[in-house]
Amino acid sequence: MKLLEEIIYILVAILIIVWPMDHMIAVRNIDIGLIFILSIINLFIKKQHIKIYFDKFDKVLIYLLIFFATIILLTSYFSSFFPRTFQEIKGQFWAPLLLGISGFLLIKSNIEVKKLFNYIFFAFFVLVAYHFLFSINYYLLNHTLPLRSFGVTKGLDELNFLMPYIFAFFAVEFIFRLLKFPSIIKLNSLNLLILFLIAVFSLFVQFKRNGVFSLMFLVVSMIFFVFFMLRKKISVKKLVFPFILVSFVSIIVITLDLKYDKRWDSLYKAYNLVFIKNDMNWYKKKIPEGYDDSNYRRLFYLRESIKFIKENPFGYGFSREIFSEIASKKYNLKNFHDHAHSSLLNILLGEGVLGFILYSLIMFLLMYIGIKNFLKYESYFGLFLFYIVSSFYFRSYLDDIFKNHYLQQFVFISVLAFFAMKREIYENKVSSIKEK
Repeated sequence: MKLLEEIIYILVAILIIVWPMDHMIAVRNIDIGLIFILSIINLFIKKQHIKIYFDKFDKVLIYLLIFFATIILLTSYFSSFFPRTFQEIKGQFWAPLLLGISGFLLIKSNIEVKKLFNYIFFAFFVLVAYHFLFSINYYLLNHTLPLRSFGVTKGLDELNFLMPYIFAFFAVEFIFRLLKFPSIIKLNSLNLLILFLIAVFSLFVQFKRNGVFSLMFLVVSMIFFVFFMLRKKISVKKLVFPFILVSFVSIIVITLDLKYDKRWDSLYKAYNLVFIKNDMNWYKKKIPEGYDDSNYRRLFYLRESIKFIKENPFGYGFSREIFSEIASKKYNLKNFHDHAHSSLLNILLGEGVLGFILYSLIMFLLMYIGIKNFLKYESYFGLFLFYIVSSFYFRSYLDDIFKNHYLQQFVFISVLAFFAMKREIYENKVSSIKEK
């Protein structure tokens, strides 16, 4: 039984490490299948199962998820791009579904949840450590940092997708250690600080705006922490050093990003071209000279998506490239393939305004459930759930995160965190009853 659990821990760690690696999709899919099968076996082997109680908010969440899934199926079935939309659904959702079920089964089978999350945290850091060492080696050889360069992890988007989870761990550990609540990461505070600084260095070398936004969740955590400390009437003096440290590091990274990332400088220029002059060159894959590719494309997709949504607010059907499907049909384009570079736009285009409202309600309800259970039960996993859901949702405004491995990661880790939170609350209640 213990051997089976150890195998599951190792498989989960391997999955996290191979997620952002190129040409590893087959290994990733085999790993997902093994985790699913072993999770079922582990559940049946265990004699004692954790009881999971659902309150009214959890039930509302279930109904919203069912409704949202129904909207995805209906818009796809009645789409003018059927059967492409159904093909996309089959290809995209089987892995998150298996991972979500696996996460639920693992928690219900009474697996050592703290140990599992330690494996997850350190597996993330295997990749960050690799990136750190790769960057240092590159600097020694070339006397410059490898901005936008990378090794085995394919691309910066791939590694960058891990940062919200890493900073979520840091934020929760930071808060719980200062409050002297039980934390779960088996590292002393000094070593945790060293890993945090390595992660910040890696974030800067990745040179990604979204990564900087992920770092800002630590600043948000400090603001929330001030509120919580005042509410608990605990000395605010303990906040001074950590608040200065986190703010200082964040300001440095943001300043460096503003200085070295020239895309910020051309944002207004690109807006003027796309929205005021109504430029249409991107359909010909031509970027006007002197304009940043990233700013120009994103603003172009936004303007065109608004047009498409006005023409059909009920949705065109699920597809990661629904933007190019609509544009190709509307403008009679050939060999035009691209996504909207925003999951918000993808949902609005695919599932319509109703689908986007449901998606937003689900995300905000998960955030509320996480915060509520942290405040009421001092739940570690409740606060962790809040951070990973909020970072996922708000990043969906700026990037297409329903592609590659990010959706798989989010479903697996958020399901684990949600049911770990429920289990944490159940165990605390049982402990309180026994004490009485």
